[in-house]
Amino acid sequence: KGLKRVDLLRELSTRMNECLDKTLESLKGNVIWSEEDEEAWDDTKKNVEIFLYSKVYISIWKVCEEIDVDKSLAERFETLHFVSPSHLEISCFETEDGKELDAVLEKPITSLKAINGACSPGTKLACIHEAYRQLSQILQGLTNSPPGADDILPVLIYMLLRAKLRNIYSNLSFIELFSQHENVRGAEWYAFTNLYGAVQFLKDLDMVNAKGLHIDLKTWKEGLGRQQKINIQEERVRNIERKLADVVIPVKAVRDARLEGQVVDLNWGFNYQNEHFQIANPPQQDSDDEEDVIENDEKALKSRW
Repeated sequence: KGLKRVDLLRELSTRMNECLDKTLESLKGNVIWSEEDEEAWDDTKKNVEIFLYSKVYISIWKVCEEIDVDKSLAERFETLHFVSPSHLEISCFETEDGKELDAVLEKPITSLKAINGACSPGTKLACIHEAYRQLSQILQGLTNSPPGADDILPVLIYMLLRAKLRNIYSNLSFIELFSQHENVRGAEWYAFTNLYGAVQFLKDLDMVNAKGLHIDLKTWKEGLGRQQKINIQEERVRNIERKLADVVIPVKAVRDARLEGQVVDLNWGFNYQNEHFQIANPPQQDSDDEEDVIENDEKALKSRW
């Protein structure tokens, strides 16, 4: 109590690492673990770390979480979703379209997203390293040569935009603060440093002039405007889904409809909900294409159902 946030985090980090060191020292002196080889002992250390952090993770995360920065970055990822490989000068991806690229990057993106389900700094770091390793393999397969840092960084930036990760900045801060000293080196930390650089690039990107991207100002502004309309439409669909998520159609209504000879399917359910349940109006679309947007909302919602 009474500590500033930065001092509290430093104190928490010190205490967690001291607790982990003492626990491992005690285990190493026990006959069960004293004879373990290096590989087995490494696994033991990882599992002990996971166990300890699983008991206190929620409390630590509440202090460590950078809510404002995470929210700002998440909004930026959404806004910059139109950025293409050519804008980042990724020549090996320029011939691919968006869907094909998403398929190519599916594995590293999935590995990176797993970071939110991990509770220990070591496990989170391993998620980043696995995503980095998979991405390196993809680039090597496309270019027939091992990628360097200059090759990886723009692809990491592109991958972040496609993944739309939540809490990425808080996760990186957590890893940086709570990782054991022995983990702050080697291949895993190299992957962490590169990802941190990619996040920092997007965080500091000049949204007015797009400095750092290979794009002219006109195309940049058009892309921002187009993506904003797409994001508004997607948010409208999400609002409708949230309103309809807990709606239950009575069994009697289904039975009566069948007795009347109606076809009871998804379209019937959609129409029934529109007729019988009041849905709050979503935010107004500031556009001349209001009718088209509403029609697209309904089509998107039906397709998801």
